[in-house]
Amino acid sequence: MLADAARLVHQVVRTTDAALQQVPEAWREEAAQILTRRPEPSDLPAQKRPRRGADPVVTLMRVGLQASSLLTRIIAKLHPGIGRQKRAA
Repeated sequence: MLADAARLVHQVVRTTDAALQQVPEAWREEAAQILTRRPEPSDLPAQKRPRRGADPVVTLMRVGLQASSLLTRIIAKLHPGIGRQKRAA
């Protein structure tokens, strides 16, 4: 069951990566900046701030990052020794 989940999540990672390769570099850099910056404090409560749709590139990057993180955790459960192996000097 976990192996099936890993295959599905791996496919999500591959698909998002392929889609992001089609996006111009400037848009990807802008999306990366949006993902890494902290939200600006506001005097207005969240309910009164104007709503804006999420940027599709930012959403795609978030999905890819979340899927990648999930895949790492699934692999750690499937193969617990992989992450703990010592590297050759």
